[in-house]
Amino acid sequence: MSRSQEQGAETRENAYSLEKFLDDCRHHKDLIDIDSDAMDEAVNVMHISFDSEEETKVQILNQIASQGEDEFEYINTKPFRKGINRNHPLVDAYSFMHGFINMYISFCIVQTKKGWFIKSIHADDSHSGFGDSMSIGEMIKLLGKK
Repeated sequence: MSRSQEQGAETRENAYSLEKFLDDCRHHKDLIDIDSDAMDEAVNVMHISFDSEEETKVQILNQIASQGEDEFEYINTKPFRKGINRNHPLVDAYSFMHGFINMYISFCIVQTKKGWFIKSIHADDSHSGFGDSMSIGEMIKLLGKK
């Protein structure tokens, strides 16, 4: 990792293959873990309701994988600030449309597992003034004002 990346600088080049990530979302779900907070956000925004955490994970990954690679817009790559297992891997961030909702997703590869880790997935409301994530109710209110 370069000195500027260690200090938290953004890069304009993705660290990982989006094509490989989407392929693993489709065919190798066992290689992917989702942060528990990210899973809660995705369940809320994507309207997912299953009894088990594993079924929920599969449905989230299916919905991500249903997007074409060309539907993802690269945002940036940054070191994982909080880190995971004492590592601070680079994290790629993208936006994509899920129905009428502009979504934000960020992911990395966790070296100790040699698999993907979805750090964040939520409504990308960076221009709405609601902060990092927004509830369904807040989105409906915002859409009603337009």
